[in-house]
Amino acid sequence: MMKYKIKMIGTYDIVPNTNQIRHYQDDEKLNTLVESIRHCGVLQPLLVRKRKPSGVVLINDEKIFWQKYEIISGERRWRCAKLLNIRKLPCIIIDADNEGSILIALNENLQRQHLNFFEQAIQFRQILQKYNLSIDDLSELISIPTNVIKSKICLLALSDEERDVICNYKLTEDHARELIRIKDQEYRKKLLTKIAASGLNIYDTEELIDEYLDPLHPENMIKEEEKRTSIFKISDIRFFYNSLERALSILKHTGINVVEEKVEKDNIIDIHIKIQKS
Repeated sequence: MMKYKIKMIGTYDIVPNTNQIRHYQDDEKLNTLVESIRHCGVLQPLLVRKRKPSGVVLINDEKIFWQKYEIISGERRWRCAKLLNIRKLPCIIIDADNEGSILIALNENLQRQHLNFFEQAIQFRQILQKYNLSIDDLSELISIPTNVIKSKICLLALSDEERDVICNYKLTEDHARELIRIKDQEYRKKLLTKIAASGLNIYDTEELIDEYLDPLHPENMIKEEEKRTSIFKISDIRFFYNSLERALSILKHTGINVVEEKVEKDNIIDIHIKIQKS
């Protein structure tokens, strides 16, 4: 059972959560929150926990204390308060260990939809790895179906660069899910650039990717033709050499003196044949 109490805490006595994984700040939403807090104040308390006691640094005969509290949830409110020079914030002090604080923060972020789908996926994966949990365990802890967690984590198959493009162009999770169907990363980047630049909706994106994955798509037909040509060339060389060996073998069996010298250099086979006149 977690214990808690409400207290007004100095804004500069608080630090962000070291496990915070938010990468994509929505400046527009943050500005909206700043204006809301400017007019109405901080209406909802932050969730914080006490940090382990630290020493005091003496600078110019002035005692500088380390921050005493760490945010579990409410970092955006704290950042806005700093911008507005608000000196104290209402806080609920939670007695929670690292695992408990992360799960509380995760639950609140997911419920408030503060995290985008990539950040959710990253946080799911971090918690699974850090606490050696199974997806079933995490599902039970945060009351989210296992298939949802799995489908989120699958999105991390996209590179950091691809994720940035998707977020910056405000493409949806469905766009990301369609893109991971393409295994060729170079072509996936080309399609993503086209989707982002053209502002394609999810239906047009799905159609575009279906077309690319169609075996009759020109791109795939070219690749298949190159593959067949490559196989033919290899087979053709082997066929030629085997035929030559058989011909020389026949000559040797008829009593004709045949000398063969073969030297392989990089991609070249140098063959010299000497046949004695009868």
